[in-house]
Amino acid sequence: MDFSEYKDIYLAEAQEHLQSLNDALLKLENEPENNELIQEIFRSAHSLKGMSATMGYDDIAGLTHEMENALNLLREGTINLSKEFADILFKSLDALEGLSNRVENPELPPVDTSDLLEGLRRLVEGEEEEEVSSIKENFSLRLDEFEKEIVKEVRGKEDKIYYIAVSLTEDCLLKSVRAYMVIKVLENNGVVLKVKPPVTDLEDDNFDKDFFVLCQSSTDAAVIKAELLNILEIEKVEIEEYTEEVVNSVDSDSPPADVPVEQLEKINTSSDNVKASLLEQQPKIQSTKRSEKTIRVETEKLDQLINLVGELVINRTRIVDVAKRNENGEIIGAAEHLNRITTDLQSAVMKLRMVPVKQVFDRFPRMIRDLSLERGKKIRFEISGEETELDRSIVNQIGDPLVHLLRNAVDHGIESEEERQKAGKPKEGLVKLEARHEGSYVAIQVSDDGSGLDEKKLISIAVAKGIISSEEAEHYKKEDAYKLIFKNGFSTVKEVTDVSGRGVGMDAVSKIVESLSGLIDVQAKPGQGTSFTIRMPLTLAIIRALLVKAAGDIYAIPIETINESLYITEKEIKTIQKQEVISLRKEVLPLVSLQEQLRGLTCKRPEEIPVVIVTAGDKKAGLIVDDLLEQQEIVIKSLSRILGEIKGVAGATVLGNGKVAFILNISTLI
Repeated sequence: MDFSEYKDIYLAEAQEHLQSLNDALLKLENEPENNELIQEIFRSAHSLKGMSATMGYDDIAGLTHEMENALNLLREGTINLSKEFADILFKSLDALEGLSNRVENPELPPVDTSDLLEGLRRLVEGEEEEEVSSIKENFSLRLDEFEKEIVKEVRGKEDKIYYIAVSLTEDCLLKSVRAYMVIKVLENNGVVLKVKPPVTDLEDDNFDKDFFVLCQSSTDAAVIKAELLNILEIEKVEIEEYTEEVVNSVDSDSPPADVPVEQLEKINTSSDNVKASLLEQQPKIQSTKRSEKTIRVETEKLDQLINLVGELVINRTRIVDVAKRNENGEIIGAAEHLNRITTDLQSAVMKLRMVPVKQVFDRFPRMIRDLSLERGKKIRFEISGEETELDRSIVNQIGDPLVHLLRNAVDHGIESEEERQKAGKPKEGLVKLEARHEGSYVAIQVSDDGSGLDEKKLISIAVAKGIISSEEAEHYKKEDAYKLIFKNGFSTVKEVTDVSGRGVGMDAVSKIVESLSGLIDVQAKPGQGTSFTIRMPLTLAIIRALLVKAAGDIYAIPIETINESLYITEKEIKTIQKQEVISLRKEVLPLVSLQEQLRGLTCKRPEEIPVVIVTAGDKKAGLIVDDLLEQQEIVIKSLSRILGEIKGVAGATVLGNGKVAFILNISTLI
């Protein structure tokens, strides 16, 4: 059967399982006793194995099978998560990601998993002998506190509690069927209280040849044993009556039995609390089986839908303009109705573009873990605000800048343990990644409590490398000095490592953020740490803009960058150090003539000069234009590569009258 049409769905789900495994393993390193995490890891590995085998990706299924065997030791508590164990699991996840990427792109080089397979097998085989002896010696099914309460309620009545160990033959081909038949026989004789491994594993053949059952029955043990031995491929059955000693033993490792609630209700217990607790388990089981409320849609189809809505918005504006010009009440009414529907549709579609930044953030805990081990630094990594939503096109591109900033924080920011101790700091460094809403922007902040930045040192390095002249250095302020680190070729370290030191990473960060109409701000204190804040617009698809005219052309200024618009007179314009400025509410603002900046033209100004006050980060200025037109929603279109980058221009848009207008990039204009 050809499953290729399901490949995209498989890859998407495989990526989710790999991310889930990565996250859970990272947590498990800090919470090695967390059984829920162990179960979660096991389930993800098992699901990945099953879906890979179905699709015919045997190499992925084979590696996850060996991982599953090793993880089973964790689940049964026969081994702890040592650093070596965690390392081999993380390397296996990397290999699985490589194999998964190769499914998507077969031209990628093959991934050799032989060493990992051998390592996982050795890990399992090393524990097998101990496991066998444990089963023989302990011949018991350990109970948690809740299950012990059930057993205590039943004890003292006519029924007995039996512990039953069943072994299948080595060549058993239908393990799940035989296990089902055993459970069925026991259900006919009483009530099954607990099964190990859980029923789901028995159904999936996910056990060797032994399984254990705790059941309540009034039937004699010899009769039950005889019935069980009549089942084909049953090699051995051992039954013991449950003792008080066993009941009093404490254990919370064993997972709860997947026993149907109707069977559990048969237990004649007088304790309402016990019944309530039993029934509480059922909704949890059912909830996991409920289908998800979301569907997967190819991003290409989503982009197509959004582009069509963009075209609709453009034509809506055109129709509204035509209706107003014709002054026809019926047409105006229809146009206004169209306007409302289009606005609602646009709002709904724009929400489809919004995705949580968690999609990007999830990859960083593992990166920080590996990097801190490699650099021999103890680092605590904290993430917050990962549910903050951002335009999908921005989320797809913001990952690389964050990688550079986080790697620099670990490599340059956080000091060695010795240096931190000398400075009176805790041995463990702190790196934070935070996302939050700030008005119409999303701020993503990377900060550390490391060595910080020294502006004098930065300026000195820049002069030594010829990035700025000595004369320029004399006028550099602290904020300007921090921005030197974004200059191509600038680096504060003498030794180049595989992580950083070539002076290109931060330049790339600046370029990417700028290309996304974002801003980056640096705050630092020597010896106390550094903070980088990237502010990104919520969306890059459809924005509201103020249309202005300059030198005969129309330009669009994004509303988010505008503080206010006003008219000034020539008398209000002053000149300070060859820069035209105005004083606005006791604040001196530089003036930028749009037509001089973009067209190089100087024209006579009118008596009342239109000015738009704009901000970009910590910069604020007044843009002198020829005329203020109207606000309009515009669809951003990227400029052709033939045109290349134009300073002060972020893109273009098609207006309602069909004309093209440039969208201004205020951060590069003032």
